[in-house]
Amino acid sequence: MEASEHNVRSPLQVRYNNGVEGPEVVSATTTSGTRQFEVQTGFDGTLAVDRGGMRAYTRLAQTVTQAAKGSVDATDDVVNACIARGPGVKATTLAIPNKTVVARFELTNHETSGGADDDLDLILLDQWNRLLAASAHTDSNESVTLISPPMGVIKACVVDYKLNNGASASLAVGVTWSKASTTWAA
Repeated sequence: MEASEHNVRSPLQVRYNNGVEGPEVVSATTTSGTRQFEVQTGFDGTLAVDRGGMRAYTRLAQTVTQAAKGSVDATDDVVNACIARGPGVKATTLAIPNKTVVARFELTNHETSGGADDDLDLILLDQWNRLLAASAHTDSNESVTLISPPMGVIKACVVDYKLNNGASASLAVGVTWSKASTTWAA
């Protein structure tokens, strides 16, 4: 590949029920334009589709302090700490726009001051403080995806399970969403 050439891969996902057939891969060598391909649904009628593209991630710089030992060990403890915005939790209130197709939230080791040595978790609560989703691995690589979330306010909470330095960690929460741009019938 020459220095002026770029190779870009844009993976797309489609959710569907059984009985849909289509190409496994659609590719092109041009830098712009559209691609048309056939999909067999086994459905006799009008098929409605919502489509939208992911926006670039917004990075929200934050700092979280060390939680008291044993205070965020159970799921209920984590939810209550998020609601109270207590020690060891950094909560951010975000709006989910109408007609959002997918919303994604992430933490990564490379954007956390302690890297993989910090154990940060990510949870999402709805506007009534009910648990929507959580990601809790043994490092700071956490990701939560909401499919067709309802419009409203959510609370994204970074929970410090264990910090490498025992005091605080700086981090960035990544947030992106895809809003339905057009509804069309096939």
